Amino acid sequence: MSRKFAKTNKQAEILDIILKRVDNGLECTINDIAENLSYSCSKQALLFSLRILEEHGMIVKERGINNWIPMRLKPTTRAYETVRIAPIGFEEE
Repeated sequence: MSRKFAKTNKQAEILDIILKRVDNGLECTINDIAENLSYSCSKQALLFSLRILEEHGMIVKERGINNWIPMRLKPTTRAYETVRIAPIGFEEE
């Protein structure tokens, strides 16, 4: 997507939670995000923010094979480029 992404503080916090969980080798679900937010919000508000992040190429959603397996969220390379200078463990020579 060629549009510049001007993220809000709340979107930045959500993205940071996703990045930290994935960097630590953990899966990330909507419930994981909701439990770690510094503010309270409805599930619909969180889903709206996730939709915006997905539309801007910051995350991808992996749906479970059935209703019992929750949707997993994964950051894209663009998310790392936007939030951090480089992914953890990356060293320039």
